Parts: sequence; C-alpha cells; structure tokens
Amino acid sequence: MIMKDYEVKKRFDHVYSISDCPAIYSFLIVGSKAAMLIDTGCGVGDMRKVVESLTEKPYIVVNTHAHNDHVGANYQFDEIFIHPADLKLMLDLYTDSAYQQEFFDLFDEYGIHYFEPKYKENFLKAGPPQKIHELFDGQTFDLGNIEIEAIHVPGHTPGSVAFLDKTNRLLFNGDVIMRNSSLIHLTGMSVQTYIESLQKLWDRRDEFDLTIASHGHRHPKLGFRPLEPIYIKKLIDCASAIDINHSVEKIEVDGKGLLFVEPRKTLGEIDTVAIGFKPDQL
Repeated sequence: MIMKDYEVKKRFDHVYSISDCPAIYSFLIVGSKAAMLIDTGCGVGDMRKVVESLTEKPYIVVNTHAHNDHVGANYQFDEIFIHPADLKLMLDLYTDSAYQQEFFDLFDEYGIHYFEPKYKENFLKAGPPQKIHELFDGQTFDLGNIEIEAIHVPGHTPGSVAFLDKTNRLLFNGDVIMRNSSLIHLTGMSVQTYIESLQKLWDRRDEFDLTIASHGHRHPKLGFRPLEPIYIKKLIDCASAIDINHSVEKIEVDGKGLLFVEPRKTLGEIDTVAIGFKPDQL
C-alpha cells in the first residue's frame, strides 16, 4: 500500500516495512502494548504520520546506526535512541551544512526526491530531536508480547546496533548483514572489528531464524528476501579471506575502496556475498 508516497508492506504478522525510496527500509514492530520503529529513513515525507497511521500504541524510535539515510527523519520524533558511538555523526546531519549538502548529493545519486519541498525546508530548520537516549549493548525493550534486545555490532559504523526480536526470532541488523556489505562508507571501521561483530552474532545464531537488513531485500525474482543465519558465516569467511590482489574497485556515494567477492563465487549469484573495504582497514 502507498501512504502519502511511502511504500508500506506487512512482512510478518507484527512487522511492517516502510520505504521512502526504492533502496531503503525502515521497520515498524508492533507488540501488544507498544511498538518500535527501527530507523527513520531519508525523511523525504512525513514518517511520523505514517507510523501513527499504522498503530495507535505508544512507540519507541531507535536507530541501527547514524548514516544519513537511516536518521533523516529523526527530527520528526520527540525522542530517539542511538548508540553513543554514532551520536556525533547523527548530530552533524542536523548542524553541519557541508554534511547536509552531502546528504542532498546522495539524493541525486540514488534518484531520491522530497515528496514536497516543505520536507526539505522542515529538515533544514529542525535541528535534532529534543530527547536523545543512549542505546547500549544488551538493552531490552518490552513491547508487551514481544521482547527486543539491542546488540552492539561495530564495523559498518562504530555505533551500529542490531535488534533481536527474541519472541519471533528475527534479527533486524541495519547494514551489518547484507550479501553486498560495505565498510567503505563514512566512519567504517576495520575488517577485524567487523569480523568480531559478525562472530558475536554467529555465536547467537540459535536465537533467530532470519536476518533482516535495511537494504538489499529486493531480489527481482524472489522479492523481499531476508537472509538465513548462514550468511553471517559466509561474510565471516569472506572477510577473513580478503585479498587486495583479487579485489576490484568499489565506489560508494561517500567513499572509494575495493570489493572482494567470496572465493570461487561470481558477483550477482543469489547466494554470493562480497565486502567493500579500504586497504587501510585491513
């Protein structure tokens, strides 16, 4: 369904995906007493209105990390949760004019457009949310019949956080677990740090059946495609095998680096993983 230009789809009995552009998902988890919005997208429309049209329950807003396409509508909410290691990056989006221009350049790169000019104007004059709460590793949120645990998984950014729906065995991981993962983006960390975070999730693989990322679930034949936990192990093995001499150039909207495809695989195959990195991250 389309709600004021947002694409909203019910993915599970208690989960909606909300997309304000073709490449980015936010997720709304609705429990019996409360709800949780995971990420706010680019903010090209009224995300708050969409959320409140989907549930009348009180809701919590959390960020998987502070990249601009995940926190762009944070200003529309009274309070949000974010890991302190990513706090400055989020605040920069609302206070640094140069970084704001990079945000608009990203729009051009991805073909993203504000639904109405007023949303850009609102963003520029808004400032960050009034109340910003700290997310920490192991923090839990009670939605009534659903318990959510925050798991700190640095790598993609220092403050990246995955959210484990312990009741329904779903892991919402932001940009941590994708078939084409990247450390090239702004504030990306070392390959070893990323491996350690992946291992942390792999060690808990018995607690979830599917991992759900903010990007990459738009397979032309399979449509929305969460990944099985085995993809975490595939990414660990891929990252551990990175070889500069067998990598190719990779350009992201906010940086350049190299791309390493898992050995004996071809990029583009449905079960192939690859990792973008910079040589100084090895």
